[in-house]
Amino acid sequence: MSTTNLAAQAFAKNRAEELGFDLWGEFVVPLYYDRLALDEVRKPLIFEGGRGCGKTTLLRYLSHATQLSPNRELTQETLPKQIGLYLRADTQHLRTFRGEALSEDDWHRAFEHDLCLSIATELLSALQLLSSNAQRRQSFPGVDALDFTAWRDFDATAPTTLSALTRHIRSARNRFSMWLNNQDGDQPRPTFLPLRPALLELINVVLEQLDFMRDRVFFVFIDEYENLLEYQMRAVNTRLKHSEAPLIFHIATKRNGMVTRQTLSAEQLQERDDFRTCDIEEWAEADFPLFAAELFCSRLRRKGIDVGSQAIEPGTLLSLTGIKARLDNQAYRRETLEAARKILPGLSNENAARHVLQDKGLRGRLRDNIATGLKLSDAAYQPDDFIREDLAQEALCVPALLHQGKKPKDLLVELDKKAEKKTNQFDTAYWTHNYFSASMYLLFLPLPTPCVLYAGFDAFLKLSKGNTRHFLELCHLSLQGTDVIDGQVQSVDIKNQAMAARDASALFVKETQGSGDFGNRLFHVVNTLGQVFRLSHARPSQSEAERTHFAISGGDLKPDAQKLLSECLKWSVLFVAPETKVKGARLETMDYIFNPIYAPYFGISFNKGRKLELPASAVETLMTGRHEEMNALVKSYQKAWKLDGDGDQYSLFSQA
Repeated sequence: MSTTNLAAQAFAKNRAEELGFDLWGEFVVPLYYDRLALDEVRKPLIFEGGRGCGKTTLLRYLSHATQLSPNRELTQETLPKQIGLYLRADTQHLRTFRGEALSEDDWHRAFEHDLCLSIATELLSALQLLSSNAQRRQSFPGVDALDFTAWRDFDATAPTTLSALTRHIRSARNRFSMWLNNQDGDQPRPTFLPLRPALLELINVVLEQLDFMRDRVFFVFIDEYENLLEYQMRAVNTRLKHSEAPLIFHIATKRNGMVTRQTLSAEQLQERDDFRTCDIEEWAEADFPLFAAELFCSRLRRKGIDVGSQAIEPGTLLSLTGIKARLDNQAYRRETLEAARKILPGLSNENAARHVLQDKGLRGRLRDNIATGLKLSDAAYQPDDFIREDLAQEALCVPALLHQGKKPKDLLVELDKKAEKKTNQFDTAYWTHNYFSASMYLLFLPLPTPCVLYAGFDAFLKLSKGNTRHFLELCHLSLQGTDVIDGQVQSVDIKNQAMAARDASALFVKETQGSGDFGNRLFHVVNTLGQVFRLSHARPSQSEAERTHFAISGGDLKPDAQKLLSECLKWSVLFVAPETKVKGARLETMDYIFNPIYAPYFGISFNKGRKLELPASAVETLMTGRHEEMNALVKSYQKAWKLDGDGDQYSLFSQA
C-alpha cells in the first residue's frame, strides 16, 4: 500500500506555537538539557538564542501545562520540584502600556499589576491540573479545599476557593484590559496589585496548606523578553535581581535582546552574581547532528513509518535520565545518523563531480568554462583534454586554475601525476580542496536547478546551523510527494532535496521582513549582502573561494548602523565570531557570518570560506543606506571584480 505526503506531514509543524502548550510525549529532550541543572538552580537563567533554536519549546516543556499534563502519570514522588509558569511577552499588548494618560511611575505599576494577574492565573491553572481527575485528587489531596482568604488583603472582593478565585482573577484581567484600551472613557481605574507581595502570599497559601508542595519552587518563565518596552525590562530586571525561592524569574531572549540591565533602583544586573546565561543556540549546535537525526526518525515513527533503526526508542528520547546513554553510545549514534542519511542521502564530492560529467547539460557547461579559460593562453588544447572520468573533481577545478593564470600544459602534467597516483599539486597545493566546491556552485549559478551540494542530511545540518525550525522545514519540503510504501519511506531524490533547500531558503529570506521593527530593512540587508557574495562566487578565478562572511575595516560604525548590525545578530541574519586571518596591521575584531540557510536562494556556499573585507563606509550603506545606494554598492563590486558584460553566466539577478 502506498501513501503520498504522509512522511512530509511528520514535519509540517515546525513552530512551538503549532505544538500547543502541553508537549508531554512529544518533546525530544535536547542533549544539552543536563547543563541547565534545574534541580540545583536558585538563580535566574537567561535563555539566549535566535528564532527557531528551541527556546520557546523548551520553556513550554518546563511549564506546568507539560509538567502536570493530564497525559502524564503523576504521583507525589514524581511531582517536579519546580513548577513552571509560562508567559509570552506580546508586543501589541505591551505597547498599550504607555502614553500621557498615566505618569511613568503609574505605567510601571500598571505593568506589574498585569504581570501579577497573569502569573497568578498560571499558578492557579497549575493547581487545577493537580485536581483535574479522580486519580489526581487522590494523589494530591487538599487542592480543592485550599483556602485563599489571605488574597483578600489585596482584593477584598475575592472569593476564597480555587475555582472561584481562578474565575475572579480572569475577570480582573478582562476588566483591566478594558480599562487599558479605553482610558478616555468612563472605565474605572483598577487598584494596582503589588507584584511580589501578592504572588508570595498566593504561593504561601499553597506551601502551608499542601504538605506535598512544601519544598516546591515556582519558576516564572518570560518568553520573548526582547518585546518588552525599556521601562518594562527594568521592572522585570528588578524581579530577576531579587529572585529567591519560592519565586524565581527566568527569561528567554534573542541575542542582543536585553537592551538594558538597569533595574528600578540604581543597581544593575550583573552576570554570575544575579543571573546565568544559557546560550541555547550554541549548546544545541554542539550535538545537533545526533539530535536532528533523533528528531527526524522519531517524527517519522510517530506516523507509523519504519525508519530502519531499532535503536531509536521514543521513551529514551523523552526521558530526562536517558541523555548520557544517547551521547555515549557510539553504536546508537552511528545507527541513528545512518537511518537519517538513508532517507536523505547526499553526494560525496567525488559523486557530485561524476554527476556533473554524467549530465549532458552540466558537462557542456564545464566544457564551455574550460574553453573560456583556454582562450587566456595561446596553447592549442581542447576542453576534453582536461575532462577525465577518473579525475572528475579535478576536472571541475580546471576552469578556476586557468583563470588564475596556470598554464594548460602544466595542468595536464598535474592531471597525469594525479592519475598515476604521483605527488601532484591538486593534492599538495590543495587545488581540489580549495576550488572544487566553489567550482560546483559556479557551474550551477545561472541555472534554474540548484546545486546538488545542497542535498543530503549532512548538508541540511550545515544549512540549519543548529536551528531546529530550519531543519524541520528542509525535511518537510524534501519529503513532499515522497511515497510511503508498506510503512517504509523511500530515499528522497538528490535533485528534489536540492530544490527543497532552495525553496526553504527563499521562504526564510522572505521571512526576514517580519523580524521586528526593522524587518523590512533586514530583508534589504540580506538581499544586498547575498548579491555581493553571489558576485564573489561568480568570479571565474575563484581566487577568494566561497565567500560567506565579512569583517569591518577602516573605522567604527555610526550609532544607527551599529544598531542595525545588532538587529542582524538579534534575528540571526548574521552570526558573529572572533575574527580569523587578520590581514595587515588591523587589530583583531569580529567576523560576521551570513546565515547559511540563505545560501541556496543566492546559489552560494553554506561553508565559512574566504572573508570579504568591507570598509566601514560600505557597511554603513548596507545597514542604513537608501535603496539606490545599496544597488550602487552591489554594482561597485560587480565592476571591481570585472563581471560586467559576461552574459547570463555571471548574471547578478538570475537567481538559482
